[in-house]
Amino acid sequence: MSMLLRRFDLNKCCLCGDSGNLTGEHKIKLSALRDEFGNVPLYIGGWDDPDNPPKLAQSPKSKFFHFAGKICKECNGTKTQKADRSFHEYHKAVKDSIQNERSDRWENGIFKHPDFSEHSEKSDWLFRYFA
Repeated sequence: MSMLLRRFDLNKCCLCGDSGNLTGEHKIKLSALRDEFGNVPLYIGGWDDPDNPPKLAQSPKSKFFHFAGKICKECNGTKTQKADRSFHEYHKAVKDSIQNERSDRWENGIFKHPDFSEHSEKSDWLFRYFA
C-alpha cells in the first residue's frame, strides 16, 4: 500500500524528496522584492503593536523571506521554472498597468489580464507559483 501523505522533512526537497543539493526558496521572488523596494532596509511585521515591533529583515536575501522547506537544485531548475517565469511576467504586467494607468485591463479583477485568462497555460502556471 502506498502512502498518500508523509511527514514533512526539512532535510529533503519538498517536491521530490531528494536530500542532496538543497536550496532556499523565497516566499516572494527576490527579483520582485528588489524591483519593488530596491536596497533599502526591509522590516517584517506591523507598526501598530508596541509589544511586537517589526523585525529588521535587512535585505531581500534575509532568512525572513525564505520558506523553511527546501527545494533541490534539480527541481528548482526544472519543475518550478514555468511558474517562476509566469509570476515574473504577471508582476511586470501589473506594474506596467499601474504605472501607465491602464486600469481598463483590470476592471474585472487582477486575474483578468488578457495574457492570463482563466485556464490559460500562463494562468495555470501563475497559480502553481502561489501554490
